Amino acid sequence: MIAMLNSTIGFTAGKNSINGAPASRRIHYGIWVLVVGILTVFGSIGLGRFAIGMIIPEMGIALSLTNTQLGLIVSGTFFGYLVSTAVSGQLSSLYGPKKVIAGSMFLIVFGMLMASSATGFWMAVAGQLLIGIGTGGSNVPTMGLVTRWYARKFRGTASGLMTVGSGLGFALAGTLVPFLIAFYGTDGWRASWFYLGAIVLAIAFLGVLVFRNSPGEAGHEPVGGTDVAPDVSRVEAPLVASWLNTKALYRSRPLTKLGATYFMFGFSYVIFTTFFAKYLIEEVGFSAARAGGLWSTIGAVSIVSGFLWGMLSDKIGRKQVLFIVYLLQGLALAALSVTKDPGLVVAVSLVYALTLWSVPAIMAATCADYVGGVLAPAAFAIVTLYFGAGQVISPWISGYIVDVTRSFSVPFMVSAAAGFAGAALSLMLSERADMTAKS
Repeated sequence: MIAMLNSTIGFTAGKNSINGAPASRRIHYGIWVLVVGILTVFGSIGLGRFAIGMIIPEMGIALSLTNTQLGLIVSGTFFGYLVSTAVSGQLSSLYGPKKVIAGSMFLIVFGMLMASSATGFWMAVAGQLLIGIGTGGSNVPTMGLVTRWYARKFRGTASGLMTVGSGLGFALAGTLVPFLIAFYGTDGWRASWFYLGAIVLAIAFLGVLVFRNSPGEAGHEPVGGTDVAPDVSRVEAPLVASWLNTKALYRSRPLTKLGATYFMFGFSYVIFTTFFAKYLIEEVGFSAARAGGLWSTIGAVSIVSGFLWGMLSDKIGRKQVLFIVYLLQGLALAALSVTKDPGLVVAVSLVYALTLWSVPAIMAATCADYVGGVLAPAAFAIVTLYFGAGQVISPWISGYIVDVTRSFSVPFMVSAAAGFAGAALSLMLSERADMTAKS
């Protein structure tokens, strides 16, 4: 895997050390940062956020919860994500992302243990809230940290590779959770949270060992060499990382437009990842094992999505690729709203999987394009607030609609509409922007 990443990024285009020495045949340290970044996303997003889609059916039965309550539990995760996103990027710019990532990963572990011990609705909400806080506090700084290690021409590719972790977590959840539920019976959903917590704990310790806050801290230039695009120098870094200057990002018109576009993805995809397994079992007629198999397949297929579309965005532009992705997602979700045919459902869900993690990758790269490496974590955190808001309201609304209509068709239809809105908004984005541009 390391050799593949090394070949894909092609780091020898730049210099391996900050003092100008030629790149050697050694693997650039930025590749190791990327690998651990992928694992961190795997633990925080792949397991912390998306495993619940497979756990929810059994959890709901065991705790006698309605679809509305299950939606609120998932909303608790995303509310925690939203809260931590509001400060994690700024804290990363002030104190370095490594510390923020480590503390947040340990918080995910604690939340998973609480969810595993839940005896009722409110304890389940509390556990998911902690998981959400930890997820936002680790994912956003990790995406920002990795972009600092790569020159602009590689940022879309690197950000895309990061989202491989989401797909891996998605795939593992579809395999591991059904196995644990079958092995442990009625306590299988509790065992699932426990084992997932153990995996996240191991990844947290690995991040402590490997992550460095910037190439300069490790004595390197970014992978691909010094950026041609304007970036913040080390002399300016303490100034722009201050709270006063970070607040200026909130008034940036380009970031506001980018955030509004990201909101549509947050609202749209959560309906799929939260209720797709229940939809397969209750409406399409899949068994739990078959639903888990398709869930794993979707995760496996989605692994290439971030890398594929992120790399394409490096070639033809961020907003052009965002338009294509949102359009494909809208069409796929619209198809799910009108069909119950198993074969068509499988085909459409795999098309959706091919785009699943592309939007976060492109958003992270776009933020780095807009404001430079040092402020990238703060900018990504700001646009993720919009994304998080979409995530918070979507599960509760869709769960309530399912309870009222006794069908998943309307939520999928609403999700498709959000996808089409995202496509329209993406056409209004700028390729490059000044962080001081105000509305």
